[in-house]
Amino acid sequence: MRQVGPGRYEARLPLERYGAFSLRAVHRRDGQVVAESRGRVDHPYPREYAALEPDVALLSALAAATGGATDPSPRAMFDAGGESLRHRAPVWRYPVMLAIGMMLIDLLLRRVRIFDRGFRPR
Repeated sequence: MRQVGPGRYEARLPLERYGAFSLRAVHRRDGQVVAESRGRVDHPYPREYAALEPDVALLSALAAATGGATDPSPRAMFDAGGESLRHRAPVWRYPVMLAIGMMLIDLLLRRVRIFDRGFRPR
């Protein structure tokens, strides 16, 4: 690091990615820590990502190329435009429930002697 003023030092460090970083500088003399300093540095994203206003010309060109529209109303955005959606529901439940119900009725008729000729109430 080079000294640029009393107690001020500068260095250039390559940063491989964007974001906020914390720095820690330690000055040692004879293996002993003499001074320690902490700081923060921000490596901002490129300026192209900082544009807050929409590029209307680019959006219009994209809409024309893809068959879309620029600045549609909320109602038009959610309009299906004649498309229909199909919902598929599993139907395996109904035959299984029917089979379970028939099994319970069969079990009831076999175990409970309602229609047995030899059955005499006491």
